[in-house]
Amino acid sequence: WMWEPTREEISKMVHDALDGTPGYGGERDALELVNAFPSQPLDFFGAIRSRCADDAVRRFIARTGLENLSGVLCGHRGREGG
Repeated sequence: WMWEPTREEISKMVHDALDGTPGYGGERDALELVNAFPSQPLDFFGAIRSRCADDAVRRFIARTGLENLSGVLCGHRGREGG
């Protein structure tokens, strides 16, 4: 049995996946996104979310600099004292 969710069901699932994401405007945004790509399956929208997260990490690294990344992530400045 192959379940084919309706566009409304996909929109609700996209909303649940994006809820709480900075800049996300709610159910209306989810519906607009789904309507913009009407023939795409649900995993397409998951891939979009993953790509956005990847891009955010890349921007963070570029802003922070590789040489400073450890200190920022671990909350210390260098290796003295651990």
